[in-house]
Amino acid sequence: MKVDVKQYIARREEIKNEINVIVDKAEAENKREFTDDEKTALEHYRRELNVLDYKIMSADKSGKVEVSQREVEFDKFLREAWNNQAMQNNTLQREAILSTAADAMIPLTIGDIVKPLEDGLILKAVGLPMMTGLAGDFVWPVVGNVEAEVAGEAVELTDKTIDFGKVKPNPKRVGVSITITRQTVYKTDGVAYEVVRQQLPQAMARTLNKCMFGTDASVTHGLVGPFFDIVKNGTAKALSALKTKADKKGANYISFAGALPTYKELLAMKALCLLKGVEANAMAYIMDEYTKAMLEATPKDDALGTPIIENGKIAGIPVFTTNYINNDTDTFIGFGCWGYEPLQGFGDMSFVVDPYSKAKSDSVVLTLNSDFAMSTLRREAFVLGKCAAE
Repeated sequence: MKVDVKQYIARREEIKNEINVIVDKAEAENKREFTDDEKTALEHYRRELNVLDYKIMSADKSGKVEVSQREVEFDKFLREAWNNQAMQNNTLQREAILSTAADAMIPLTIGDIVKPLEDGLILKAVGLPMMTGLAGDFVWPVVGNVEAEVAGEAVELTDKTIDFGKVKPNPKRVGVSITITRQTVYKTDGVAYEVVRQQLPQAMARTLNKCMFGTDASVTHGLVGPFFDIVKNGTAKALSALKTKADKKGANYISFAGALPTYKELLAMKALCLLKGVEANAMAYIMDEYTKAMLEATPKDDALGTPIIENGKIAGIPVFTTNYINNDTDTFIGFGCWGYEPLQGFGDMSFVVDPYSKAKSDSVVLTLNSDFAMSTLRREAFVLGKCAAE
């Protein structure tokens, strides 16, 4: 099915006018702050504009946009939900198509959510395991290191004790809710489906990235990655203060001498991790974009003037970027063997279509919920470096 791009352009102009009404009202009232309702409306319009821009860019030479049958069916489903004015609560079963209470087919499967969710996670890029559909009292077994011994003929071997431990995930609910107006569905065929397919998983991915790489020690929700505990419990030391082997083996939180680390300091982060006996499993550095750019322009101090980060890598180890690794006052660089930090999804995703609670504003609320856990199997596998203030 093809749709004339003019209707997307017309809807875009309507949205711009509606945004101007909100902004002008706030300006006229002594330049006050936006109310919570106005902020919600502006965020909704921003999402819709984003999708409309993609639709407009996809138009062919004749000014038509290809709309799939699934997008059309999703619009049809929303219209029926409005007409019924009854809340539909559905679960995205793995490898299954959703069904309503009336057994109507909803053209949205878990794959439509999980694929963009995974693509939006630098969690996937760093190589950590991502598991979905877990259930029950899931436990990760953790086994300590055991070494063999060299013995002479007929000499008894010493009994060894295996240090068995376990890491029990603590799932937390992660959810996102967006509002779509009736006009979006009736005036722009297929946009509602794209809003759900793109914006819901993207919003969830941002939150999971923030939780995994965040360094804000004041967080209390419990869904945190390996750097959270390092900041909360660690005491930063200068690398030069790590003089003994015991100092180095115990260090996982260090201070760089300058606002940018040297090549030697960055390699020392890797060494501080690997000398503890962990396997070199999916190694990667994590930093923000600005720090990466500066290190791409900073030489190693070798004769050739080779930059510290070359082709997106430090000494062959990939560098991935997220601004979430910094807090309000500090700049950090992280290093980890990310195979020791699995992300687990528990149960199926709950997808709720609610055309009732915001009927006064002629809107439908779409809500996605799921349970996730982050488990650090080996805390020794991660090191965090703090940059000095500029």
